Amino acid sequence: MEREVEDRGTIIFLNGTSSAGKTSIAHAFQEKSDAPYIHLSIDQFVYAVPARFWAGDTIGTVHPYFTTLVSGYHHCIAALALRGDNVLVDHVLQEDKWWYECAHILAPLHAVLVTVYCPLRELERREAARGDRPIGLARFQYPRVYGNGLYDIKVNTSVEDSDACAGKIQEFIRSKPQVSAFTSIIQANTTTSLVRLSAAKGLG
Repeated sequence: MEREVEDRGTIIFLNGTSSAGKTSIAHAFQEKSDAPYIHLSIDQFVYAVPARFWAGDTIGTVHPYFTTLVSGYHHCIAALALRGDNVLVDHVLQEDKWWYECAHILAPLHAVLVTVYCPLRELERREAARGDRPIGLARFQYPRVYGNGLYDIKVNTSVEDSDACAGKIQEFIRSKPQVSAFTSIIQANTTTSLVRLSAAKGLG
């Protein structure tokens, strides 16, 4: 049985490229929050399946099953919130269909879209330093994740640490904002490709 609107959980949707600092912010937010939040990362879903069922040969290519896996992840987010759980989403919205699916699934819920931003040069420095991501991944994701400029709140991990970013998000949630980013995606991009939009802005 579906819960009343007031009994549904809050979704804090952290969207940023690889190495942007989403996971560190999620952990910092959990430490600060008086309410429990489930940290649900796309990596948890991906690495729960053998790599031969999702990995591609090059950056930007994936196994056909990957689409099913990611869609399942999106629906799990909504299912948890509908049962009353608060969810901290840790995702990389790098494909148009992911943007659209999340918008249609999450717009009816209390979902706050947070852009976790970091300049490309710093992303590439972090990528090289961490050693567990393919070189070039951040550059591939950058225009796809940040290009459309749609969010409810934006944090910049190149100028603020994870604790400060988490605090900024927490203050935003406490203000009980009228969030609209996911609704805007549905309304404004029914025919326009988000990736093409980012290229037009010179981010591709």
